[in-house]
Amino acid sequence: KKQPTPKRATLPPGVKPEDVTLADAVKYLLLPRVLGAHPKTGEPIVANTGQYGPYIAHAGDFRSLKDKKDDPYTITLKRALAILKEPKQLRKGEKLLKELGVNPNTRKLVNVYESKSGRYLKKGFKRISIPDNVQTDDITLELAIELLKQ
Repeated sequence: KKQPTPKRATLPPGVKPEDVTLADAVKYLLLPRVLGAHPKTGEPIVANTGQYGPYIAHAGDFRSLKDKKDDPYTITLKRALAILKEPKQLRKGEKLLKELGVNPNTRKLVNVYESKSGRYLKKGFKRISIPDNVQTDDITLELAIELLKQ
């Protein structure tokens, strides 16, 4: 029978293994930490540390915790909601046109974007073009899900 593997955690930058106390170790093992459900979507908001540093995640939307006082071990749901409300930094020439909501199948946010190449939806790193005969105001979450299936 296979033995369960023990939980592991990466030490924060600047922390030496010999300086870690039992309390510190328990704290490091708490991540990822669920802060609570988003009031609009009902999806969980999670705080964690990744390859590029501390972050919060909600329905596929990842935001770095750049402020020194924001820490994945102590950040509150209220602060996480404030960070998620801030407009996300988009690539140059890219503009968010409309937020549609969360796809019930993939549990990821669905938004309409515009760039010099036209309007589109994002599916991972792939862009799905929106037909020219469809107005931005007429795009619903249901229509977007159909376009993303193609």
